[in-house]
This record gives sequence, structure tokens and C-alpha cells, in this order.
Amino acid sequence: MGAEVMKVAVGSLNEVKLNAVSKALQEMGIDAIVIPVDVESGVHEIPLNDEIFEGARNRALSAKKRVPADLYIGLESGLVKMYGKTFMVSVAAVLKGESIHYGLSPGFEIPERWAVKIERDRSSFFEFMEEKGGRDLGKRGGLVSVLTSNVITRTEFCKLAVIMAVSKALNEKW
Repeated sequence: MGAEVMKVAVGSLNEVKLNAVSKALQEMGIDAIVIPVDVESGVHEIPLNDEIFEGARNRALSAKKRVPADLYIGLESGLVKMYGKTFMVSVAAVLKGESIHYGLSPGFEIPERWAVKIERDRSSFFEFMEEKGGRDLGKRGGLVSVLTSNVITRTEFCKLAVIMAVSKALNEKW
């Protein structure tokens, strides 16, 4: 008799995020049904620093209010300032029972001239996206795919954050 199929609710309808979760679970050997849930992040559309974690957490918590599942996952991408530089990262929040765990993607540095503009006016991030490949880039390969010449896609970028968070959520030995 095989293991039970895990129900995983994802706080998004974005195909990139849903594929990232599906691929992460598959690579981890977890047999799962991924359930998309239309929720809001509750943070600015270009979240900065802690807002990225808050957005991911809010998505997971909101998904829990909408559907029954074994795990609830929220994904949020945004900009974080570290070591005097601005990086784009993706954060995954995984809710299991009452415990919430986080995982991070790798980060890539935003060019300084754009980082300064975005800090002054977050909406200028969309100008940056237009320059690099179009405002809807996040629904396709993502900015990371442009900046890495398609070595890493946004799906891969988000998938790594999910693996980090799910690993903690499912590993009771930690």
C-alpha cells in the first residue's frame, strides 16, 4: 500500500508559482495534489525586506481559511537590502498545523542605478521590468531568467525557496 497523497494549498493562481511548488514536491519525493487558491498577499506589489516574508505568510494563512489541506504554501518575491546591495529574492512560507516555516531562494543583485530609483519609487520597478523584457515577465521566465541568460528561470528560483521551507516543515528532527 502506497503513501497517502498530500493535499497542498498554494496561495496563488500564478502558473509559475504553482509549477514551482509541484516541481519542488516532486523532486522531494512527495506525492501531492497542488490546489491553487486565489488570495491577496496584503503587502505592496513590490515588497521590500520583511514585507516579502509577510506576503508569503499572508498567502499561506489566507489559503488555510479557504480550503482544507495538509500543507499551505505562500510564495512572494521582492527586494531585500543586504551588505549595501539590493537583491531580488523569493520567500516561501509553509504552514503545517500551527507552525510556519520559511525558505529563501538564491538572490540576484539589482543594478545599482535601478535599486536607487526603486527605493525612491517602487513603481519604477515596472520600468525596470519593461526594459528587461516586459511587465508580465514575472508570469513567464521572470527577471531572473533574463539576468542569468535562462540558466535559472523564475520557476526554478521559486522552487528552491519551496524546497527549503518544506524541508523544515516536514523534518521533525530539526
